[in-house]
Amino acid sequence: MRFTRQRQEETRLGITPLIDIVFLLLIFIVLTSRFNQAEEVPVSLPQLEGKFPSADSGRNRLVIDKQGRVYHKGNFVPREALPALIKSFVEGNPSFSLVLEADRDARYGTVVELMDIARRSGMGSIVIAAEWKAKREQ
Repeated sequence: MRFTRQRQEETRLGITPLIDIVFLLLIFIVLTSRFNQAEEVPVSLPQLEGKFPSADSGRNRLVIDKQGRVYHKGNFVPREALPALIKSFVEGNPSFSLVLEADRDARYGTVVELMDIARRSGMGSIVIAAEWKAKREQ
């Protein structure tokens, strides 16, 4: 009697399902990743040569010094009084723009905090003052 042996097929790992899984993982990683390139890249901000129309002198300005203290018309304004002061600006003129003048060395967090107080107090527009460099003729 002769028994026929059945041939056993080689077990191989299919490459197609493996590629599908790799692509799905790649898509998942790309969609869930956050890219913070600004933290690692040194940035030099551009300087403007032109000039925007100057603000009229009737605008109220808030000045922030290096230590983060806020001044209005040369007088120190405590943080607790800022919302009431800004609300008084808005009540006089709803389309009023607040001008912030912050020292170059002032903390960024202080400026953002003041902008947040202004927004919560109803300020519609905030302008950040900057020093303009005159364009040199060549």
